[in-house]
Amino acid sequence: MNRNVAFTLGFVMWLYIIYEIFFGTGAKIENETNNKNVKLAFNVMKWIVTVGWSIYPIGYMLNNKWMPIIYNFGDVINKILFVGIIWYAGSQDSK
Repeated sequence: MNRNVAFTLGFVMWLYIIYEIFFGTGAKIENETNNKNVKLAFNVMKWIVTVGWSIYPIGYMLNNKWMPIIYNFGDVINKILFVGIIWYAGSQDSK
């Protein structure tokens, strides 16, 4: 697939995800809950998806020796921090 077409398609899908978590179904469900730990986890994770996922396109656009390093940095934020927030909120909720 052409590099620019792939980037554009990925970007459009990412914007759709951002829309859904800030204004769509995800936001509506988050607003319906009174659980402060669910709200905390959701709000932190929506920013991880917004900011953290922006790291990958930067690495993709560079397309050089730094790309694997940037992707690994993105993985640390997007996977480890994401799971850490879920664990934290779940552990607080079980107390």
